[in-house]
Amino acid sequence: RGFAFDVPAKFDLALYSRYDERAFMGYSLPITIEWRPKPNAPRIFVMGEPYRYDSLDNGDRITQAINLTAGTDYGIPLNGGRSLFVIGYQFSNYFSHPSEDNRFSHRGILSYAHQFSARMLGQIYYAYQYTDYQDVDRRDHRHILGLSLTYQFTDHLFGTLGGSWVDNDSDQDRASYQSAGAQAGVTWQF
Repeated sequence: RGFAFDVPAKFDLALYSRYDERAFMGYSLPITIEWRPKPNAPRIFVMGEPYRYDSLDNGDRITQAINLTAGTDYGIPLNGGRSLFVIGYQFSNYFSHPSEDNRFSHRGILSYAHQFSARMLGQIYYAYQYTDYQDVDRRDHRHILGLSLTYQFTDHLFGTLGGSWVDNDSDQDRASYQSAGAQAGVTWQF
């Protein structure tokens, strides 16, 4: 109940088996403020995320942007509170440089989380995302299936390992792809 503030630092690394020149690393700092008026009410959140992606091939900047997001989600507890089914929606507006990455994005998500122990949480999720690019004629339909395992080291420090599969269908051929990824992250929450 009430407000929460979250600032995880993120590092991304993408390697491609057929396109070495497209490999990149990324850095971001998503800042989220959320509000839940009552314990059983939907969560409402806003997020600002500055990020940058650099080429692994030559070290040059590929893009940098600020993502502004607003959304809501609702969780239904199961298994005596040890599991949670969540349905959610979010809208994002990306202000980027170069500007051909400026875009609006709508995302719906379904997830199921289970608490394996007092400090370990597992999650599986599906997301559908529609993206409309503002400065180029491009629209993407993306399906994402993912899973993660989060461990709570202290009251404020969390570590996460995860994986995902993405099927991106774009009206631009070079932007249609399928990919599998792995993630690792550390979150400090206060």
